[in-house]
Amino acid sequence: MTGNSANAINVSTPEQELQALIAKLADLSQVSLALAKQCLDVQTRLPAVIDAAIDAAVTAQVPAPIAPILVWIPLVPRTPDEVEDTHLPATEDSVEKAYHVVTTGREPGLYDNIGQSNYQVLGVPNAQRRKITGLHAALAYYRAKYTAQEVTKWGPQPAPNAPPTAASTSTTEWSSDDLSEDWVDSP
Repeated sequence: MTGNSANAINVSTPEQELQALIAKLADLSQVSLALAKQCLDVQTRLPAVIDAAIDAAVTAQVPAPIAPILVWIPLVPRTPDEVEDTHLPATEDSVEKAYHVVTTGREPGLYDNIGQSNYQVLGVPNAQRRKITGLHAALAYYRAKYTAQEVTKWGPQPAPNAPPTAASTSTTEWSSDDLSEDWVDSP
């Protein structure tokens, strides 16, 4: 039996290959989403666990087991005028566009990208944001919260030898649009 049937290669059609790749991509997306949720859970719980560990160390009068870089400290948030300057002039699109207004986070302000607003609230104690439709409504909401002194910027405490501006010069942007906002939004 020297026929080709023993050495036959299983050749698929382009449609079958496309379906297989789409199925694999769907599987990978599910795994990625599950990992992102686990990361979010860890980042959300981490500040409270660190604070508890530091409190326990202080009570027991032993050196804290956690480096001080992980301790959150309040910083000065942007004023409503500064936030407004980054979003004006308004366009026709901005009237119906959804904005995520971060009032307690790494850099309070308006974000039109869920990934960017996710980064602003990840792991921040008592993080708050609200989804508002329309640029002017979002700016008015931020201004009202700022006037009521309900806007808080948080940053990690700098290491003892770090320059004094290390906590306020973060320019990291996270633009993952793959995260679903229903499990990330703070109250």
